[in-house]
Amino acid sequence: MDSDDRSRILSGCEAESTRQLNLMRDIAQEMFAGDRNHLIGVNGSVARRECTRGSDVDLFFLFDGKETDDETREAQQAYRRRLEVGAWRRTVYQCPPPEACSRNLWESTGL
Repeated sequence: MDSDDRSRILSGCEAESTRQLNLMRDIAQEMFAGDRNHLIGVNGSVARRECTRGSDVDLFFLFDGKETDDETREAQQAYRRRLEVGAWRRTVYQCPPPEACSRNLWESTGL
């Protein structure tokens, strides 16, 4: 594989990552517009701008503690469902898992 091939492949991965990030932002904006209680982060291949159409999605959520644990879990699950229906037909990973994303997580980060 020559450098032109590598450049085309990396450029395609970057374009796909940007496309997926834009879709995730659009869905988050639609679901949480004006709501400053939720922070959704992306890591993994999408964040590194090296994903392909077959890549999974690695997410993390932070909440400010003004919601109950049940409300927090429901917001996470609703976002994941929207991604799985609206943008991806494959696994959406959540890190940490919903039960770890309580008020304590937000408070422990000092945000």
